[in-house]
Amino acid sequence: MLVENQHYWIGATRWAEEHVVGRLPSHADGWIAKLEELGERGDGVLISCADRTTELLAQRRAEIPPSLRSFESPSSAHLAVMNKASLYEIAEKAGVRYPRTLNLGDRDQLDRVVSEAIFPCLIKPVHSHRWRSVFGERRVIVVDSAEELAREAMPALDADLELLVSEHIPGPDAHLDAAYTVRSADGDYTLVCGRQKVRMHPPGYGAAAIVESVDAAETVALSKTLLDAAGFVGVSSSEFKRHARTGESYLIEVNVRVPQAWGLVEVARTDGSWRLYAALAGLPVGPQSAARTGVRNVIPSLEMRAVPTHLAERRLSLRGVLDGYRGVRGFSGLTLRDPKPPLLLGWGYVRWMWGHVKRRLPLVGSRGAAE
Repeated sequence: MLVENQHYWIGATRWAEEHVVGRLPSHADGWIAKLEELGERGDGVLISCADRTTELLAQRRAEIPPSLRSFESPSSAHLAVMNKASLYEIAEKAGVRYPRTLNLGDRDQLDRVVSEAIFPCLIKPVHSHRWRSVFGERRVIVVDSAEELAREAMPALDADLELLVSEHIPGPDAHLDAAYTVRSADGDYTLVCGRQKVRMHPPGYGAAAIVESVDAAETVALSKTLLDAAGFVGVSSSEFKRHARTGESYLIEVNVRVPQAWGLVEVARTDGSWRLYAALAGLPVGPQSAARTGVRNVIPSLEMRAVPTHLAERRLSLRGVLDGYRGVRGFSGLTLRDPKPPLLLGWGYVRWMWGHVKRRLPLVGSRGAAE
């Protein structure tokens, strides 16, 4: 496992050999050097679990030993599908419904986009991972007026980040369905598993903190249509949202790497991790058994932040929080049989909470002195 230094706890498992490397993209050369070293050991496969590593593999594949197989390459569809602007172009050609969207690349386009936008609407980054490195986890902003749109978009434009101004599709978190798939070069799908969001962080427009396996037949069909049109080969998570009034499904995004909630494919008994590895390694894969529905998977690193946020914003009561754990069968690979990763994650969360408390202490002190 190659893990960035801030995520060292992930590779602390006793079931893997961990290599801690610097943060991408600034330490890309260090990643390439480590992959060259590992490639000298013999044949292997590269499975990306982050957008930044997907970009690295697609852009610098020629520098990586051929003994290490990957889905990503300069000629693969990964970069086109990662980019929401080009993704929506693919969806348009494939006849897949997506939100009405305006591209906003710089300040010169702002007046035109403001005049054409229909409110309320959403501001979203073209590349979510680049946005997070600058502005953090809040990557979708709801705006209700032209003035608010201009004000919220300006900092990202000044940071040279491309934006999309997108139609707002109304509906609760439970209306966000996705299909986890592995598509092979011959067009066969060696893995299909439907999922539904139960809880997110940040609330409303964030990453899944709890997911549930569902049939999601329409989402699966739309995902296959889209991925076939893109000529995409590899593992992906295609997300759609059902409109609260019309029930129509709209494409939101496609993640072209192993999603954080991948543990769902295991609790759903699809044998998904083996099927992903086998597809990449070129091993024969038989028919997939039907995914078990109604089971849930928790992503602890997000859930530990989601719960206090939902409670503080009065989005959920304590009972509502507990209801989210009905049907939970997994914690995204964390288990007491391998205690080091959850202990390190828990310690990291304690330090994160203490940091928040310390930042508030001067405010409390100054308020008391003023009184």
